[in-house]
Amino acid sequence: MKKIKILVLFSLMLLLVSCMEQKVSVHFMVLEYNDITIDSVEVNKGEDFLLPQVEHDWYVFEGWYKEQSYETLVESVNLEEDITLYGKFEPSLSIAVLGNPNDNQYDAIIQKVDEYSVQNNRLYKIYDTSETDPYEPFVTMYAIEDAIQDGAKMIILTSGVYHSEAVYEAQQTYPDIFFVLIGDEPKENAFYSEPVTLSNTVSTKYPHELSGFMAGYSAVYEGFDNLGYLNVDSYQSIESGVGFLAGAYYAAKQLNVDVTIHKTIYKNYYSPSLLLRTRYAQKAIDLGAQLIYTFEDSEYTIIENNVSDTDVKMILAPGSYTNGSESILSLFNLDLATTVESILESYFAGSFKGGSSIHGDIRIDFSNYEDFNETEFMNIKNLIFGGSIEIPTDYASFCDFMETINLEVPSYIDEYLLDSTHTIEDLLG
Repeated sequence: MKKIKILVLFSLMLLLVSCMEQKVSVHFMVLEYNDITIDSVEVNKGEDFLLPQVEHDWYVFEGWYKEQSYETLVESVNLEEDITLYGKFEPSLSIAVLGNPNDNQYDAIIQKVDEYSVQNNRLYKIYDTSETDPYEPFVTMYAIEDAIQDGAKMIILTSGVYHSEAVYEAQQTYPDIFFVLIGDEPKENAFYSEPVTLSNTVSTKYPHELSGFMAGYSAVYEGFDNLGYLNVDSYQSIESGVGFLAGAYYAAKQLNVDVTIHKTIYKNYYSPSLLLRTRYAQKAIDLGAQLIYTFEDSEYTIIENNVSDTDVKMILAPGSYTNGSESILSLFNLDLATTVESILESYFAGSFKGGSSIHGDIRIDFSNYEDFNETEFMNIKNLIFGGSIEIPTDYASFCDFMETINLEVPSYIDEYLLDSTHTIEDLLG
């Protein structure tokens, strides 16, 4: 009896060993993308094994292959020995960029999205919204709908003032899509409504008043005392223009010099005619302007090509010209690349925090200055960020600013100039 028990026990052990030896391993490898990992599995030798179908937010799974070269597609296996299978994936559309290729912010954003996508195996697509009008946001909505149908999970919109109404609507209609609005905040009415930024949206704002202030300050610091500025009627350019006035007068006070400024704001015009722009540029130059500051790149072309011979210098803010023209003293650009990169990194890391507005920074080209430099820029910037200088953004705050530096408000500056409610005819004469 004892021998029988030993024999049975021995047989069970052999059976157990035999069963253990019947397991084979399936190893899954994904060569191209480090963020896709699939654990190996053990299956019974000789049994059919249905291979897993893999879902991933940013990739399309195209199957398992026997070779690294993806030649033989395998759907199920009956294994006699261990095997390694190679998963083939292609990036799915992750990012959509909506914008106007003619906009001076566009190239910097596309360049950063492209750089990030190449480095991180993301797929992006560009949608042209050059026909978008801030009064008619439906063009943007059509592009948003197209991007979502194409599979985009994140939609970046350049030239925010043109897209603020569309994003206001889209962020409510598509709560699972993440929106990034560059340069403005979502509003029911682009000009009059309070911003509403939901949890699936991040908006970015840039210190246009800082850009203007530094332009005015640097111009006077560089020795120019007869200035002009030409701006269109948008809140960004108004803030930029008020900042320019404040910076110029602040520098004049610090350096104990007199400064003359010729101003023009194209009231209620986003795209004034060539004739109108040329007229005002010529007028400022005829009045002795040595330097013109503008919020619009197009003013450079107008002055360069249509205004009579002049040695006038220009500061463009934001500016995209890099042709080395001697007439350009400096370009003041929004630091779009840093902002966009940080948003992309947080989004794909799963730490995207919507419902907020990010404040960006500016970059300045110092190469053509003789006296103004990065050290002086940082000195003034530190005074601003430290609260010693408070840059105005409208007439009331401009008056307060002038009082703090003990200067009279020039007679040509009034609330009428520094708002955006009057028509172009009001400023002719």
